Amino acid sequence: MRNQVKDKLINDYNELNYHTDDTFTKYRFTYNGVYVHVYFDAYDYQALSLSVILIYERDYYYTSLNVDDTDTNVEYLHKIPLGILRRILVNKKLDDMFAQLEAHILNSTPEEGRYTNDKLFSSTLKFSGKRKDLPFWKSIKHVRMSDDTLNRLKVTSNISLSTLKKIQSRNMTLVKTQFPKDRKNIKMILDSKGIDLELR
Repeated sequence: MRNQVKDKLINDYNELNYHTDDTFTKYRFTYNGVYVHVYFDAYDYQALSLSVILIYERDYYYTSLNVDDTDTNVEYLHKIPLGILRRILVNKKLDDMFAQLEAHILNSTPEEGRYTNDKLFSSTLKFSGKRKDLPFWKSIKHVRMSDDTLNRLKVTSNISLSTLKKIQSRNMTLVKTQFPKDRKNIKMILDSKGIDLELR
């Protein structure tokens, strides 16, 4: 995301009447027949939460995105249904769709809501099967982080590669959750294991 888009997301969120672990701002638009729902919250300012749900016909797809990353690649969209992917790719790239997403955020007033009351958000995550790509940080556990998880978090989070490798070298891994009530501050999670949080 460009800095001006990130600033708009944060400003829109800060203008909400109340802030809890469950509140979000939401932006909706249509891209080439695909319904795009963008969810954002700044519950944890060091790990801003940006999620996207894409809908085309009977296919629903969820992914988390890194709000600090300015280069969007297909690798963000792990196991995306082909019907959706074909409609959002232009010259085998996602640049056009994400340019439209940024433009929509900059030029619209978001809805506000709560994750637990948003049926689309909870249903999409619930019926997506066992997911590794979940929206919220929950904990750290004593299981060595796989290289696949490390590479995924390197792309979808703003945690530095050196911090992720430090977690892996200590035979630990980060755990995410779909439930806002279970989310924790990423710095507090890492502090509990004596690991300094370095951001990209």
